[in-house]
Amino acid sequence: MILDVMTEAAQELANSKVMKPKYQTRDIISTISETQPWFLPSSIGPPGAGTWKEVSETGTGTLLNWSNCYERELPSKSGQIKRGKTRRWSLKSENMQESQVEWSHNKFPLYAAAFMLPAMQGFDKKRHGVDLLGRDFIVLGKLIHMLGICIKCASLHPEASAMAPALLDMLRSREVCHHEEAYVRRAVLFASSCVLVALHPSYIASALTEGNLELSNGLEWVRTWALHVADSDTDKECYMMAMSCLQLHAQMALQTSRALESSPEITIKTKGIISLPSNPSKGTIKLPYLNAEN
Repeated sequence: MILDVMTEAAQELANSKVMKPKYQTRDIISTISETQPWFLPSSIGPPGAGTWKEVSETGTGTLLNWSNCYERELPSKSGQIKRGKTRRWSLKSENMQESQVEWSHNKFPLYAAAFMLPAMQGFDKKRHGVDLLGRDFIVLGKLIHMLGICIKCASLHPEASAMAPALLDMLRSREVCHHEEAYVRRAVLFASSCVLVALHPSYIASALTEGNLELSNGLEWVRTWALHVADSDTDKECYMMAMSCLQLHAQMALQTSRALESSPEITIKTKGIISLPSNPSKGTIKLPYLNAEN
């Protein structure tokens, strides 16, 4: 199914690996001069050259020889010997593998919009005999699950902050979140939890200070709807997922409150409500079951 392929593709892009050279420590002071005595000829030469050997001079009429002669074998020139082509088929050498380190590189955020935006359009319309809100609810559940995986693969990236409001707007539509099939409601809870994990607390804090009603209302809907599911849904798995969603929402709100502590315009009131005193209509994020004063 194409939705399964898109899900696997998003995960593969998010978990892609990159080989980078390993950082190797080297000595600060290194010896660049040769270790052999100064009176011997240098060992520098063409590759394949032999070692220097001392030779004695014959035929000289003097008893004393005031000079030393050395010789060595040199490799033949490339034009003198015709060499054939040699091909070697083998795996990468161990030295090459040891000199490189495998790094994870998330490539999915670049394609997040291409994956998610077309999939979130027209889900409430019947096209080519496909009724996602009716008989084809399995496809709707897989579609929502795929969107949750996509937003999770873009976690803590700017693309996740850009896609989250549109995804929350789709999930909070009554035909989706109050679907009669538990399979769809589970998918909605899963996608909502992925949104809470994907958003960076600093972005949520900046959205509150800037008065981003779309995001603040969407996050508040996640909390209230998860409470509603935990209180009234008859499906046991939906209840468990709703409780997990509430826990993630509480953690998100706590991290956001810590990000807001440094801002002089934000005051943390009692009952775990984070609000903007200058303009209370900008939205709030609530911590459930928190009644103690901070």
